[in-house]
Amino acid sequence: MRAPIGFVGVLVGATVLLSATTESNASLLRGDVETIRMRDVMLTDFITLSASETLEDALTRILHSLQDVFPVVRGPQLVGAITRQAIVETLQSDGNGYLQAVMARNLAPVQPDDPLVKTLRRLVAGRTAQFVPVVEDGRVVGIVTPQNLSQSIGLYEQRRRLQRLNDARKNENPLD
Repeated sequence: MRAPIGFVGVLVGATVLLSATTESNASLLRGDVETIRMRDVMLTDFITLSASETLEDALTRILHSLQDVFPVVRGPQLVGAITRQAIVETLQSDGNGYLQAVMARNLAPVQPDDPLVKTLRRLVAGRTAQFVPVVEDGRVVGIVTPQNLSQSIGLYEQRRRLQRLNDARKNENPLD
């Protein structure tokens, strides 16, 4: 039983993304979204799974993680992704097996310096999934999910506001 990351994930992602445009983030999304890069919003602390791992081994590894979608690698190379739900459902229906047999392979990786707006357009157009791997030199360096995107955009905007405030203070007190 294969549970690919697909259209439903895109709809969920687009819905979460659109709800992320709360009033506090509205100015960012209207004016500054072109300047945000994937490296600004990607998660860098994440679990990767090996294509040669068994489902049971993977379940043991992800048991204490809040992550729902996991990059699957062969060596350092990204080869797929699998959801927590797909692992559990496959174990229940088919028993243990290898991740490579059930992982989704239809990924659309992006580069760290790609504009966020380009990825958002792909999400809305339905050309990517609920999981966007950020890859550099074939190695996964980050991931973006709808769950983290809203929070990351809010934190990014807060950081920029604080930076502008600090810059304004320095301009008011040039001797500091």
